[in-house]
Amino acid sequence: MRLTRRFTLETAHTAPDGGGGFVTRWYALGTLWAAMQGQSGREVTGQAGSLSQMRVQIIVRAAPYNASNRPKPGQRFRDANQYFHINAVTEYDSEGRYLICLGSEEVVV
Repeated sequence: MRLTRRFTLETAHTAPDGGGGFVTRWYALGTLWAAMQGQSGREVTGQAGSLSQMRVQIIVRAAPYNASNRPKPGQRFRDANQYFHINAVTEYDSEGRYLICLGSEEVVV
């Protein structure tokens, strides 16, 4: 397995915005090397209008449960100006050397 793409793993933190609402900020947990493969794409209608949504598989080295460098659903990978939201994480191989993260990227069109 060749992990040739560098991602920053980020987690969300929600805090009051002082006006009765909330603001979500993303914080970096670390850098992971990965392999990524696009799966399928479609156009959906969201709050911001039409969105192009691409499903992806991102493979990273395994890490122990509850380790800060183990991806979890609800987190995201960042690569420059691209953001890939993590929907599910499971072991990729029977030896437990890699994890496969199922996720998606949404872009306003």
